[in-house]
Amino acid sequence: MQIYILLFSLIVSMKVYSCDSNLKAYSIECAHQDQFNKLSAEFKTLKLEPLKFKGYIVPLIIGSKKFDANKNGYLNHSIETLSTNRDWNIWKKSEALVSKLNPVSINLSDVTKLHFHLLSTGSLSDYLNANLGKLRTSNAAINPTIDFSCEDEQIDKEVVDLFKNYDLTTDEGYSLLTMDNIIDCRGAKNRKSGKIIFYKNASMQNELNRWIVDFNDTISRFSKSETLDVSPYQYLADMRRWFMAISPFSEGNQNIAEALLHYATHRLNLPPLTQTNRRIPILLTVEENRDQVMKQMAASLVFFENCLFEIKAGPISEECKVVQ
Repeated sequence: MQIYILLFSLIVSMKVYSCDSNLKAYSIECAHQDQFNKLSAEFKTLKLEPLKFKGYIVPLIIGSKKFDANKNGYLNHSIETLSTNRDWNIWKKSEALVSKLNPVSINLSDVTKLHFHLLSTGSLSDYLNANLGKLRTSNAAINPTIDFSCEDEQIDKEVVDLFKNYDLTTDEGYSLLTMDNIIDCRGAKNRKSGKIIFYKNASMQNELNRWIVDFNDTISRFSKSETLDVSPYQYLADMRRWFMAISPFSEGNQNIAEALLHYATHRLNLPPLTQTNRRIPILLTVEENRDQVMKQMAASLVFFENCLFEIKAGPISEECKVVQ
């Protein structure tokens, strides 16, 4: 009888997480929050901050493709060397700026100010730069495009099919993204090259405001323990993809998307949502993008657990050393 009671207790304990009440309805987020909080508590006793491990933060900042190509080189970089990297400096500013945003809702001016201050270097040229902190307009000179060559290995038949009827549209129903100059790559059965063209119109402010209204409303509903059809991680994955498809600024859109998602995860007391995969969200379907995010979150927690084991047992790898 005691064995049956023990087994029953183990089964029940596997399904119960000591997460915040507003996340109880979402098993994955609940489990991740619980696991991350337990890991963070252990790291605090060691006077360490897991989000500053080199193997976590360096690929986040410079991108996984570049990091994978020279992993040992980047992990052995000094702080002085990393401090010359523009994306590194943007990341350093991000946490302080995001913590100052309104904890209830954000507005258009918050996003444009965030863009200006994150990307600003403090030089006079920043203040003379009309694009810094400014939404792009119908001026073709600041209409973003991305050219993908065969060597990039990003475009295949599935991506081309995705763009034939792209799901993210403007308020008027136009596709936010289109693809042009699609060419088969020689010697590659399924690989193609092409150019992605972002929507260009003077109503960019309307498009960003639609994003902000949706973001404020849904994060508020999650905070109030409403049970929605989409989970918090899935929703934030969708919102990153949508923001990057809108591409409201002529540069730095991914930096701003990451900062706004960091703001959301902070409000919901969830582990930070990172984007370090090779395939950018706009090249994925909704389900592929959500699946990618879930895999990233699971991988991040495994990484932290491995680092905790290393730190306790030794020796400590370069990946698990802290960047101050």
